[in-house]
Amino acid sequence: MSRFVERQKDYKNALTKLEEALTENIEELTENAKQIIIDGALHRFEFTFELAWKTIKDYLEYMGITKNTGSPRENIQQAFKQGIIED
Repeated sequence: MSRFVERQKDYKNALTKLEEALTENIEELTENAKQIIIDGALHRFEFTFELAWKTIKDYLEYMGITKNTGSPRENIQQAFKQGIIED
């Protein structure tokens, strides 16, 4: 369970950083600065998504579910079936 708890903490931190990037006001910046912020937000999204599905996988394994937990898609589907995620 400690791996899940550690990964969950990392996921929450990454989600907070992603939310910060998405609420950044970029209207008055130059086009180059806007692109840098957008690129950073995309990178944070990718990182957060990776942590999300790996956290789900760790939790499923903790629950004893190891079948069909190889890919991100399989983990998300399995989490939905188990009622871990709603949408």
